[in-house]
Amino acid sequence: MTNSVRVDVAVSQSQVRPDVNYTILWDDYSSQENVISLPAYVELHADRLRLHFAEFVDQVSLTPLNSGTVSELLLIRKDFSYWWMTLFASTRWDPTSNINHAVKLLAFAEICEKISATQVSVQLSHTRIVSTIQTFCATKGIALAEPPVQHKQPIRRLPQFRALAAIGKFALTHRRVNELDSKSQSGTFIVDHFVRFNESSIDEGQYDSQYWNALGSDLLSDKHGVRWSHHFVPGFRSINATEQLLAKLNAKSSDQHAQFETRLRATCVLPLLRELRQLRRLARHSRNSSSLFVDQRSGVDFTAFFEEQWIESLCGSTAVRHLIILRQQETLLKSLPKQRIGLFLCENQPWETAFTYAWHKHGHGKLTAVVHAPIRFWDLRYFTLARALRDNQHNATNKPTPSVVAVNSPISRLFMEEAHAPAHRLVDVESLMFNYLASGNTSQTVRQDVLLIVGDFFPHLNDRLISLIQNAKCVQQTSLEIIFKPHPMNTELPDLSGLPNVHVSTTNLDELLPRTSAAICCNSSTAALECYLSGVKTISYVDPQALNSSPLRGVSGAVFVTSREELDAALNDTHADHQHDQPLLIIDPTTPRWKELLA
Repeated sequence: MTNSVRVDVAVSQSQVRPDVNYTILWDDYSSQENVISLPAYVELHADRLRLHFAEFVDQVSLTPLNSGTVSELLLIRKDFSYWWMTLFASTRWDPTSNINHAVKLLAFAEICEKISATQVSVQLSHTRIVSTIQTFCATKGIALAEPPVQHKQPIRRLPQFRALAAIGKFALTHRRVNELDSKSQSGTFIVDHFVRFNESSIDEGQYDSQYWNALGSDLLSDKHGVRWSHHFVPGFRSINATEQLLAKLNAKSSDQHAQFETRLRATCVLPLLRELRQLRRLARHSRNSSSLFVDQRSGVDFTAFFEEQWIESLCGSTAVRHLIILRQQETLLKSLPKQRIGLFLCENQPWETAFTYAWHKHGHGKLTAVVHAPIRFWDLRYFTLARALRDNQHNATNKPTPSVVAVNSPISRLFMEEAHAPAHRLVDVESLMFNYLASGNTSQTVRQDVLLIVGDFFPHLNDRLISLIQNAKCVQQTSLEIIFKPHPMNTELPDLSGLPNVHVSTTNLDELLPRTSAAICCNSSTAALECYLSGVKTISYVDPQALNSSPLRGVSGAVFVTSREELDAALNDTHADHQHDQPLLIIDPTTPRWKELLA
C-alpha cells in the first residue's frame, strides 16, 4: 500500500498546519522541517529551471497545427515568421508575461514528483495559479482537497474589436509624426528610447543622451551626420509634444531625428487587414489545440497564463501595432541609401525583430545590438536572443538577428555564453552610461548622511520594497536623510508617508552616491550594481513574489535580504565587504573598444 503524502500549498509561514506531511510556501523564503520555500527552491535550481522554460517556449513554436508548426503558420513573409513578434515568444520582462508564475509552477511540479505527493490542498487566492495546480494534479493522479476552480476564459471577440479600433487610433495619434528623410547620405543609423537626455541642450541642436554621450566625437565620423530613430516613451510627454521637440532639434542639428513609429500611410491599411486575417486564422487553429501551452516534460498546462496574451498578439491591438511597425520599417529601410553602421538598444522587444529583418532584407551593413546595462539572470529576453544567435543554418522561421551583440559587462558576456551564443557574435564595449565610475570613488570626501532608496521600473515592486523598509526598526530610528530616487522611466511614486525624513529626488545617481551611507534596491535594479561599484553599502531586497534578477546575483560581498529583520541586520552591519575579485563593468573613458567597433 502506497503511503499517503499530503501537501499544503500556502502563501506564507503563518498558514503552516501540523497535520500535513509537507507545506510548500509560494511567496515566502521561510523554511523549516517539512516546509519548502518555493522562492528558495527556484533560486537553488535557477539554471535548470531557466533552461526548462526556454525549451518550453521553443516547444510551443514547434507545435504542429493544421498544416504546419506554429512558427511556420506565422510566416507572414516568405522569410519572416510573426512568431518572433508575439508577446509569448518575446519572453518579456514585464510582470504580465507571467514567466514568474510559470517558473514557480515548474518548480512545484518537480517538488511534487520528488516527494511523491498523493494529495494537495491549495491555500492561494490567485485563481489562475490554483486552477493550473489543480489541472496538473488531476493529470498526475494526485487527489485534491478542494473543489476544482475554473479559470475564466478570455472573451475572444473583444481583441478583434480592439484591433480595428487600434488602426483608427494609430492613424489619429500619429498623423503629425514625420518620417526620417531618406535624401540624406548619412550612413549611420541609431535606434534608442527618447528618455535620459538633457532637454535644455535641444535648443542648441545637441542630443545629449545618457545612452550615447560618452562616445563624443566617435559618432561624428560620418560627415553626413547620424540618423536617429527614437522610441516614444509614454508618461513624459505626448506624441505631439515629442514631435515638436524633435522638430526643434532638427532645425539646428546636422543629424536627423524622428520618432520610430510614424504616420500611417493609407497604402498600408489593406495589406495590414490581410495580415490580420492571416493571424486570426492561426488563432482559430490554436484554439482547437488543447495542448498548445502544455509543457511536455512536466505536464503543467500553462494555458491560463499564456492564452490571453497569445490571442492579443494575434487578434488584438498588439497585433495591429506590431504589423504596423514591421511594414513601416520595411518601407523606411528600403528608401534609405545603404547604411554602413546600425546600432540599437537591445532588449529583445518585438520591434527589434521587425527592424532587424528589414535591415538585412534591404542590404544594409553591420548591425549591432547594444546591451546598455548588465543582463539580469532571469531576463529571458536575452536568453532567447542568445539561443537564436547560434542558428547558423538558414531557415525561414529563424529569428532575424543582429550582426553582433555588444556587451559592456563580464556579467552579460557570461550570461550569453551560458546560453550558448557563439563567441564571434559577441563583442565587448565600454559601459557608456556608467563611464563616470572611472573617476573613482569619491564617497570618502563628503559627509555620508543619506539612506538612498532606489526605485524600480515597476510600481508594484516599489510598493513592496517601501512596505519592507518602513517596517524596519533602524529605518524608523535613523538620523540619516532618506531619499527616494524614482526610476527615470517610472513616474508613479509609491506611498512614502510611513518613512521619516524622506523626500524624492530625480538627481542623477552619480551626484547622490557620494553622500550615500547605504542604498536599498529592488532585486531587479541595475542601479544596485552602480551603487555597489561606487563603494556604497548596497542592500538588495529579494522579493519572494518575483524572481531574483539582481545584476549582483552571485557577486561576492553583495548583500541580499528577504525580511525586515534581515534588513535591520544588514543596515547595522559595519563590516560589509565591498571588495570584488574582477571588474563587473568594462570602463574606459577613452572608449577604445567602441572606436574599433565603429571604425
